Amino acid sequence: MKYLALLLACMALAACKNEVNKPAQPVSKVANTSQQPEPFALQAFDAFVAACPVLARSEAEVSDWKFAASALSRIERDFGWSRAFDLSFRVVPQPREQALHEAAGNTCTFTLGGGDQPGYFAERDHCAKICGIATHSKLAPVPAMAFLDEPDSPGYKARRHGLDLDLQVRVKSVKSKAMDNDYQAQRALAAIYANESYDREDRIQGCAWRMVIVNNHAVVEPSDNANLTDDCAGLSPHEKDAAAKVALALSKEIRRD
Repeated sequence: MKYLALLLACMALAACKNEVNKPAQPVSKVANTSQQPEPFALQAFDAFVAACPVLARSEAEVSDWKFAASALSRIERDFGWSRAFDLSFRVVPQPREQALHEAAGNTCTFTLGGGDQPGYFAERDHCAKICGIATHSKLAPVPAMAFLDEPDSPGYKARRHGLDLDLQVRVKSVKSKAMDNDYQAQRALAAIYANESYDREDRIQGCAWRMVIVNNHAVVEPSDNANLTDDCAGLSPHEKDAAAKVALALSKEIRRD
């Protein structure tokens, strides 16, 4: 019995020793909720930090890195992206690094993508300045981010096709009511054309519907004038003239009681 007890004690001691000497599992640099493989998220992280060297030398002053899938807006579509990812981090309250001062204590989010113009942009000005970008939404080109959304890949082509089909369905769902002079349907249609299409002709349509809304309804919401400015701002003078002509034609075609 003494021998058995001694043997069990030695086995337990060996097990404990092995557990102590067992190498710790590596902790990822970034919490990945993007549904993409971990190496994909880490490659995106490395490409971003390499493009924004302030963060590389201020590693101790930023934390809580997160990588997640991001919804597409007009901005991403202008860059020819079929998908996008958000990479965020938190800046300590009192950073020593000068470039981090304006973002002190805040969480900064940068949107990354590949497509026709691989790179990233910031959601806020004070975060953009960390990486030397003049303002938010301005693209910082990074060729190394092309892997995020390669235009020649089957996945990219499938996503673009799916987005185009979805656009057609959404337009069809409100177009008839918009032509019946339904105010909310017109607002929805303008937003779809202006924000959910890659086609410049659809952008013209979006601007045109914004013109229709502010010029053909006695009462509009304060945001309608802002939407008109915003959705027409990205058009060239020639495109704005085209939008005005489309708006005039639509005003004649809209069915009124």
